[in-house]
Amino acid sequence: MLYYKVNKENSNKQFGTKKTKMYYVPNELFTENECKKYNVDKALCTPVIVSKNKTHWFFGARFINYKAPYHLAIV
Repeated sequence: MLYYKVNKENSNKQFGTKKTKMYYVPNELFTENECKKYNVDKALCTPVIVSKNKTHWFFGARFINYKAPYHLAIV
């Protein structure tokens, strides 16, 4: 599945709308629909392909499981 992984250099930057201010978390994963819904800047993220079974949620953010294989996507 295609995800957009937040780069470490872009952590703690704000995004979203005026009503919903959110912050980028390093290595957080977003889907295509979440990028549209939350107005995520894809230029600050790296597209990766990883199985949805190899991800986990931690305090409301999705991450890749430790040592799970993933591949960089060409978008």
